[in-house]
Amino acid sequence: MVIPGLLLAYFPVKSYLKQSAGRLAAWLTPMMLGLCVAGGALCRYLHASTALATAGLTLMAMLLYIRTTQISLWKSGTIALSVCAVFACLNSLSRALNAAMLMRAQTPQVTPWFCLRAGVVYNAVCWLVTAAAYYPATHAVRTMVEDDNFAQTWYVFWILPLMFIALNLFMVPIYPTTLYTGRVLQGYIVLSIALLILALLIGFVVCAFIRKSVHKHHLDVELEEAQEAAEAAEQANNADAAEAPAQEVNDEQTH
Repeated sequence: MVIPGLLLAYFPVKSYLKQSAGRLAAWLTPMMLGLCVAGGALCRYLHASTALATAGLTLMAMLLYIRTTQISLWKSGTIALSVCAVFACLNSLSRALNAAMLMRAQTPQVTPWFCLRAGVVYNAVCWLVTAAAYYPATHAVRTMVEDDNFAQTWYVFWILPLMFIALNLFMVPIYPTTLYTGRVLQGYIVLSIALLILALLIGFVVCAFIRKSVHKHHLDVELEEAQEAAEAAEQANNADAAEAPAQEVNDEQTH
């Protein structure tokens, strides 16, 4: 999830990188891949949960993202938190899917990480979401980054993704067996889907609002320019009209 998340975060700020995209990918991709593989191998060797390793890698990826972009901390931090919020919802949904798969196979969860099928589905969905978000990230979000009229929006928008992250962390069961108690799993699945849909819906509404605001701003600018041009033309006509009688008087005096 770290690599597709980084890729998604870089989509709207491609023009604001401190170095070329190719050069950045040349050292960042193998480094993050190596860290992810090493973290997974270490967790498997210690038979420990991947939560701490994932949190550490995510924090490192956010810091690298902020350091390699030329936009303000408010913008880069908000984009990073928004990506984390979406992938946190996907993680909760994958946790529920993992529990459902194990329950259907009547296999107890003996490892503190997802089963192979759930892990494959989780990574596949992360890449699909990244691909699906390419267009809005490179158009609506990029417009929001480039347009200074949305400067104050970044000061408060970071609260929303932070709330989604906190909700998903609150939903994580302390004991994995909790999901198999009564109807907890069904409720967990419904709640995970609802949070994901709500996060995507808020993103869609924000993108639509940005597009409408930018279109309205461009119309206002064109209208102001047209009014200024009309006023300038009117002043020029008035000046010409005022000079004409004076020229006629001068001609009569000459004769």
